Amino acid sequence: MAQTQRPSPCRVHAFIDGQNLFHAVKRAFGYTTPNYDPLRLAQAVAARLPDRQLVRVHFYTGVPPQDRSYRWSEFWSAKVRAMKAAGIHVVTRTLRYSPEQIVKADGSVETAMVAREKGIDLRLALDLLRLARAGAFEAALLFSQDGDLAEVVDEIKDLRVEVRRWLVVDCAYPLPTPAPSQWLGIRGASGVPFDKALYDACIDPADYFPPPRPRPLPGME
Repeated sequence: MAQTQRPSPCRVHAFIDGQNLFHAVKRAFGYTTPNYDPLRLAQAVAARLPDRQLVRVHFYTGVPPQDRSYRWSEFWSAKVRAMKAAGIHVVTRTLRYSPEQIVKADGSVETAMVAREKGIDLRLALDLLRLARAGAFEAALLFSQDGDLAEVVDEIKDLRVEVRRWLVVDCAYPLPTPAPSQWLGIRGASGVPFDKALYDACIDPADYFPPPRPRPLPGME
């Protein structure tokens, strides 16, 4: 039988899929850049849960190579440095590009190179399971709406029975107003929606974009 008594306080590790969170916030609140402060956002959401103590934040993101997007490559390089300085555990992967057919509004089809994160969700899931097995936390706070992570939630439930410890996975996600009727979290996890007011209080004021590169002088292209 699993140990069901919750420890006090309950240690929390937050696991943030940076690109998934960005796109969820863009849909919910309209922001067009990843302007969140991961540490402050994790602290604010964890503070809403009963008897929780945030002890570590893990952040995962794909980063474009400079030859694909100098601006976004430099943005993420600077933001990653700031996160590491704040004590966040950061994992990055270089984005891979593959051709994909896109149907335009007029019905025509064009081929575009689409960026994909390879291995980010797997790395997040492996870290979560490894740290749970090591007893690093009692609650995982997931910032992602990736349905594939439902499998690691099931694994955590099995682990809870195996090791006879209190373990839970919470899924944090942005919730617009008015709220949609469908479930937005990950199957099997406890939903922890947050609104725009909470998110806005956790916006990172720093500008990580590089200055525009100077244009070459005439005749020096």
